[in-house]
Amino acid sequence: MLILSLTGLVLWPGWRKLVTGFKIKWQAHIKRVNFDIYKVAGVVAVVFLAMISFTDFCWNFYDFSYPVIYAATFSPKPPDPLSKPIAGKLPLGVDEILQKANAALPGAKTTYISLPTEKEGIFKISKKFPQDITNYQNRVYLDQYSGEVLWLQDSLYFKQRRWVSGNLPKKISVASKSKDSEAVTSRRATTETFTESSFQK
Repeated sequence: MLILSLTGLVLWPGWRKLVTGFKIKWQAHIKRVNFDIYKVAGVVAVVFLAMISFTDFCWNFYDFSYPVIYAATFSPKPPDPLSKPIAGKLPLGVDEILQKANAALPGAKTTYISLPTEKEGIFKISKKFPQDITNYQNRVYLDQYSGEVLWLQDSLYFKQRRWVSGNLPKKISVASKSKDSEAVTSRRATTETFTESSFQK
């Protein structure tokens, strides 16, 4: 769709004369009227089609698009969360990891678990609240040895935070404040408490 939008923009007759590109000759032959409507509607729609196709490309090929976005915005790419191996200690079991994930997102149902395959790999857990539309709106990444939350995405709290090597959390995105019931306030307090306890280690 993006390629079609760009080629259509190149073929748009308004490049020679801007007025011609937006003018519709209503008194002309029906074929000319159809052509004029097509060229005007096309140049207006190409903006939205290009935006939709570009964002769709970014969503589906984020491994390629994210580096480009960071480079275009001159933003440093945040480090990926990694587990810290502890000498003489085996990784935690799935049950222990799920308990810690449930503590980070109480009331959410576990929908997906990704197990670590390397020494520095992490547990990736997706959860869903009853009001969520998809199964992947809430995510928790945990250290496989300590169970520490390395990254948290909370749809109720509308925030994403990252914990890396004891540094302060880097705010990735913030939406408008939630006006839900006491459950949101309770979850927010839980997240704040969890954050503080993580950095005191």
